[in-house]
Amino acid sequence: MRARSKLIKDYPGDRAAAWLNGFFRARRGNINLIFALALIPIAGAVGGGVDFARATAMRSDMQDIADAAALEGAIHADLSETERRRRIGAMVDANWAREHGASDPPSWTADFSGSGVQVTLDRALPTVILGIIGMNAIDLQVSATANGSGGRGMELAVVVDVSGSMSGDIGHLRDSITDLLQVIYGDRTEARDIWISIIPFSGRVNVINNGDDWFRPGQVPANNGFQLAGVDGVNTATDYRCKQTSYTAARPRLCAARRTGSAQWDDTPASSQPFNLFGGDPVVCPVPRAQGLTRSRARLQQVTNNLCAGHGTSTQEGMAWGWRAVSPRWRGEWGDPELPLSYAESPGKIVIIMTDGRNHPSQSGDPLTEAQADAELLRTCEGMRAEGITIFAVTYRMGGALRDLYRRCTSRPEFQYDAESGPQLRAVFSEIGATITSGDVRLTD
Repeated sequence: MRARSKLIKDYPGDRAAAWLNGFFRARRGNINLIFALALIPIAGAVGGGVDFARATAMRSDMQDIADAAALEGAIHADLSETERRRRIGAMVDANWAREHGASDPPSWTADFSGSGVQVTLDRALPTVILGIIGMNAIDLQVSATANGSGGRGMELAVVVDVSGSMSGDIGHLRDSITDLLQVIYGDRTEARDIWISIIPFSGRVNVINNGDDWFRPGQVPANNGFQLAGVDGVNTATDYRCKQTSYTAARPRLCAARRTGSAQWDDTPASSQPFNLFGGDPVVCPVPRAQGLTRSRARLQQVTNNLCAGHGTSTQEGMAWGWRAVSPRWRGEWGDPELPLSYAESPGKIVIIMTDGRNHPSQSGDPLTEAQADAELLRTCEGMRAEGITIFAVTYRMGGALRDLYRRCTSRPEFQYDAESGPQLRAVFSEIGATITSGDVRLTD
């Protein structure tokens, strides 16, 4: 031991080694303190990674919401600034709630310039870990700017299911179409270059308002020359069901039998191949009447308010009449001699089909299976798309059962919607309305 001590004393290298040994022995008492101090920058680094990753994701969500809100404000450039702000706020709240729940939505401002709008969102994101170094929140701000022409024109057919299973949901359907009209018309009673048709269907489509000349001579009963004045024989203010089992002067209806060949599912006009009167069970000929293209919002609202549920489901019938409602081959047949416009003249031809059930052609006495009816529907959709008609489809309370069928019918996969409740149906119709009125609205830098 003495010899080792002498060596340390005599040689500088050994003295240095001894000093270091002593230093580390002395530090052992302070290691906990040193480690605790070291945790602070480590926690800051880790916390920064966690919290800033959360902030990046939140900023991305906020940007998407701002983009959608700006587009909503630009789409409706023809409305008052107050109404545009209301719609922007509703869009922000709805999209935020969809992703994050209803609590703590971002604040927002909107600045308008003609048809353009800039939407800015602000929100403080509470930190999870960075609070230990005094950073309790990360301030986030995003902006989006959109410009637009205030909407676009269209020829639109709204093809809606009024079969018996809809009797408990006719109120929701009426509200949904009303919302659609509100999105399209805003505060207006008519709109330039906008014409809308409503085609209610169950097992058949009632064309009594315009169809007297569409049938072979002698086919149309004399009591079928009545125009729309409420729903015949039904008080639709209190009764959503209209399963009328007989034809009478008080309850006039006019439905067509199936035609032969492709004329059954395409837009062949009645002048080329007239219809025969439907001679099957009267209950599948609905009381609500098909309305051809019109500018009149009041007329469309009247048709909407008078919807009631009958019997049978034949979407292939409804869709074929939706095509005929916008096809230029039917110009002048629906009452207006100038409509439907040619494909070249039209600002855009659109059809929305909504149904709540599978096809039941046997209920109408038709010699088709469900699969054959579905195939006929798809042939109609294919023919419409070939003409440039844009198709949207909505399935209601079906749990996605026919999603693939109607997605194949639409112009784009994203134009197929599922709604499982009345509020969802209203939201879908409003979303479609915003899409089809968007015109050349676009986001800008």
